[in-house]
Amino acid sequence: MLKLEGISKTFHPGTADSQKVFDSLSLDVARGEFVTIIGANGAGKSTLFNIIAGTVAPDSGRVVLGGEDITFTPVHIRSKNIGRLFQDPMKGTAPGLSIEENLALAAGRGGWFSHISRADRESFRERLAMLGMGLEERMKHLSDTFSEYLLYLIHNKHMENADVYKRAIVDKKTFSKIKNNKDYHPQKLTALCLCVGAKLNLDESIDLLARAGYALSPCDKTDIIFSFFIENEIYDMIELDIQLEEHGLPCIIS
Repeated sequence: MLKLEGISKTFHPGTADSQKVFDSLSLDVARGEFVTIIGANGAGKSTLFNIIAGTVAPDSGRVVLGGEDITFTPVHIRSKNIGRLFQDPMKGTAPGLSIEENLALAAGRGGWFSHISRADRESFRERLAMLGMGLEERMKHLSDTFSEYLLYLIHNKHMENADVYKRAIVDKKTFSKIKNNKDYHPQKLTALCLCVGAKLNLDESIDLLARAGYALSPCDKTDIIFSFFIENEIYDMIELDIQLEEHGLPCIIS
């Protein structure tokens, strides 16, 4: 079914950093056979999967699937026959697509290029419900604006609006604009504070920010500090403000 024939791979050949990972490796996996690859960090497990999936090309040798040589077949073509589950879920999904579109893509529906039927949506919700993560509920709010989604999250967490904006150090007037105008987009810093005020997890925060056209940047100090506090469920604006000040950033609490 799947054969690796004489696979060799060396990274950075001809340099001081040259690292030979495989030297004429061969592997034969029969149809229906379950195989586990075990090895220490750096042993080449990921490289092996990358060669099979097509994200890394071998220096020599062949990858054969079902009798067909796919060694140099593009990733998007061989993905029709090869599925891959990453330890890091962010690497196995399309971040620019919704939950529904990612599921459609995985199911072979063509993702954003195809029509997703009502039956598809019901099937997706049933499967998501089995995970117990509440993702099936979030599918109902795919088209929500920042305001609508924030209010939904607050309600879903059984919180009061006043508790949220007070914890976020956001004034009542600003929150009223968000509440009463579904198309209102607050400033990014205000949106970040509301993520803390509503005690959102990182996924919910990323989703909410995107609805106002914002994203968390790994190169921005403010974003990094907010991400750390949210990811570690530290919903304390005073402590967060201290960190901002220590890193030479403007404080939120005046």
